[in-house]
Amino acid sequence: MYKPKENCDSEFVQTYFELDSRMNSYMHPLVNKGAKNDMKVSDENALKGSVNFPKFEEQKAISQYFESLNTLITLHQWKHYRNKKIINSAWEQRKFSELYVRSSEKNDGSIGMDKNITVATMQFKEDVQVSTAEYLKTYYTFNLGDIAFEGHQSKEFRYGRFVENDIGNGIVSHIFAVFRPIQEYDLYFWKYAINNETLMQRILGRSTKASTMMHDLVANDFLNETFLVPSIDEQKQIGSLFNKLDHLITLHQKKYKILKKLKKFMVKNMFLQVKC
Repeated sequence: MYKPKENCDSEFVQTYFELDSRMNSYMHPLVNKGAKNDMKVSDENALKGSVNFPKFEEQKAISQYFESLNTLITLHQWKHYRNKKIINSAWEQRKFSELYVRSSEKNDGSIGMDKNITVATMQFKEDVQVSTAEYLKTYYTFNLGDIAFEGHQSKEFRYGRFVENDIGNGIVSHIFAVFRPIQEYDLYFWKYAINNETLMQRILGRSTKASTMMHDLVANDFLNETFLVPSIDEQKQIGSLFNKLDHLITLHQKKYKILKKLKKFMVKNMFLQVKC
């Protein structure tokens, strides 16, 4: 164990040698080669290398800078971990038929294409071409809180997926199966729960039929499936949490990656590269 002298900041030294390549560069000329190429550095030789360090005041400033980066990295790493934890409590097994009813309510012609919703991205999209205004009457009403089944299989969703309408009342093509909530519910809880592949894969595996590039939902089979449901109060707490985390998780992931890259860049480039 070695202690730095008064004119050397220990945190600076630790940060300086944090890169394996820099430590190897320093140690390589000091190695004593023993039997069978056993690479060792004696205590005496370990201190014979030379490096260029800035003045003590600059060392302190640099070490404080990296200490701040480490604090930020730890903070965002912790937030990211905390934000992904799930609340656990006793939830009730409920049939979907107790929670939703199949809705076949058609547009009466009063809702125009400006309220057409694309299920894939859950956005209003009015630039869809329809043959006649009368054709819009074949569209289903798709209200806030309704869920629709989108049957395209993908790597993320093996049997298709449900998507909840969280943007407002509108209409959706009649090719989608629409279900309307019949119990008090939290919008944001169900937005994430109903779209969760881990929770829904087996349910949809038992309540869909495969066709070309698609899965067709068997509505009655789906409504007979069960789902663990928390109380409405807990739904609201979880929904509020995930509504915020929808943005925060991505934000902290990006910040964490940026800070890691920044630290790596600064460690590599802030110091002079010196051959020992």
